[in-house]
Order: sequence, then structure tokens, then C-alpha cells
Amino acid sequence: MLQLGLQEPGPIMVPLYYVVLALGLGLLVAYLVHLHHLSCRRKEAASTQGLSAQTPPAEPPLAPAPASSPLPAPVVAPGIPPHIVAVISAAICATESSRHVIRSVAVAAPTLTWAYEGRSQIFHSHRVR
Repeated sequence: MLQLGLQEPGPIMVPLYYVVLALGLGLLVAYLVHLHHLSCRRKEAASTQGLSAQTPPAEPPLAPAPASSPLPAPVVAPGIPPHIVAVISAAICATESSRHVIRSVAVAAPTLTWAYEGRSQIFHSHRVR
């Protein structure tokens, strides 16, 4: 008969960066939910104000403002699909004021920070003779 040696469960070891990542994602989701609720409240307030103010204007509307030159389209690096540019634009529009303009979209250059850190830990773990 085969007997299995069972050990009592010990503490679960989770690296700190997983905890930080989970907390960051949780905060991001909470912030996005908050923004969604704010936009819903603004839409409701605008619709109730629009319904309560059904009176016709007392004076004729002003002439439209002269058309300003449209903003140039952002310079997009090759290989970035248009829907990614649209998502970036929507995110900036939702989180920042309308005076921000996207001038270019590019992929960030890769860094070797993690490789340097790994080498540093290996070199520091060995004894110097």
C-alpha cells in the first residue's frame, strides 16, 4: 500500500510585486468606476436641465464662431493599429481636460533595467576573492 506524506499547509508566499500589481489594478478599476458614475450623473443632470429649460430663446442666436483650423492628426509610428490610437485618445479625453493634444504615438524603446538588476544581484551574491 502506498502512503503519501502530507505536510501541513504553510503560509502562501506571494512576491511583493504581485501584491503591488493587484493593489494598483484594484485602484485603477475603482477609479474607472468612479469616472463612469460621474459621467452618468452629468448626463442625468444635463438631461433634466434640458427638460426643465424648454423656453424658447428671447433673442436670436449669435452667428457661429469662425471655424478655426482643425488640429493635425497625431503622428503614429508604423505598426500601431488605428484602434489603439483611438483608445489612447479616448483615455486622455476622459482623464484630462480638453486642452491636451496628442502629437505622436510611438512604442517606447525597450530598456534593460531588469537585466541589469539581475546581473547586479548575481554579482553581489558571490564572494570576492
